[in-house]
Amino acid sequence: VGGSALGRISPQPPSPALLELSRGAATEGRLPSAWAALPASGDPHQDWLQAAMVLREGRAFAHYRAAAEQGLRPVELLHLTALWHGFEPLQVQRLFRWSEEDVAQARESLRARGWLDPTGGLTGEGRSRRDAIEALTDRWTEDLLSGCTDAELERLAREVSAGQPGENS
Repeated sequence: VGGSALGRISPQPPSPALLELSRGAATEGRLPSAWAALPASGDPHQDWLQAAMVLREGRAFAHYRAAAEQGLRPVELLHLTALWHGFEPLQVQRLFRWSEEDVAQARESLRARGWLDPTGGLTGEGRSRRDAIEALTDRWTEDLLSGCTDAELERLAREVSAGQPGENS
């Protein structure tokens, strides 16, 4: 279904660079590994979406792993991240359907750590800790891509920045 939708939006077959990148990725975690284990469908658009999911879920796994090292539960990470990005945490609560009780506990836990001020805003410590989670996520995401050559990474970066898959191959 996703491949068909992508094909309607962009009929030109996507560049194989993302497929090559995902095949070389050192996946960890159940979800990224499950995406990586799926056989290719033969539909270039569907296979491109599968490759994107391998990399996206690999980064998500690294992100939650980095937060867990700080002792954060997912609801705490999402609350902290919403504030870090300047969003209202209620938007995140609705998206992930966290209960009021879960969100209140997360807020209190973050406040007790000194990461939120009494009004629920980020403190300097909270921002610093969230920055550290992002830096660790980035480092682990680089590890995810360690099986890819510099040429593969540069090619994908050119294609993504140009916004025209396959045109700069």
